[in-house]
Amino acid sequence: MSIAKLGVGVLGVGEMGRRHAENIRRLVPEARLVAVADVDAMRAQRVADELEIDHSFGSLDAMLAQKGVDCVLIATPDKFHAQAIRTAAAAGRNILCEKPLATNLADAHAALAAVDSNGVSLQIGFMRRYDPAYAAAMKRVEAGEIGEPVIFKSIGRDKDVPPLAATRPT
Repeated sequence: MSIAKLGVGVLGVGEMGRRHAENIRRLVPEARLVAVADVDAMRAQRVADELEIDHSFGSLDAMLAQKGVDCVLIATPDKFHAQAIRTAAAAGRNILCEKPLATNLADAHAALAAVDSNGVSLQIGFMRRYDPAYAAAMKRVEAGEIGEPVIFKSIGRDKDVPPLAATRPT
């Protein structure tokens, strides 16, 4: 008996989204990369060609109309996360979204309300949670080895700085 693979659409194929799309395409045997979408439709087409998939789109709405997209991975700039979550949830798709959920509390509440009212699942990608060093540190915290944590500061840097426009409000 063959189990159907989960059909994934990736929204936003800049550096991080492209990495996610490639990992799904090549390293996740239980999933099938069905489509990619990006506001830059030419970039989406290039990524689709490179990853040898048939479907690329210039918008989330167009990708959601594609048959076989069971869930959406959101890797857009932060300021677009909440709206993309609301749109995917309204379409009945489960969602994995890069952090943060939103850039303000009102948008976060609206995104969560859309997820709840549409009965879909949402996970925010806290990738460090599964890193061995972070897991070991958490075990030490839980074991009481370091006392009661009061504050934790961690800095991680991608190899490239995002464009300044990614931080400006819409």
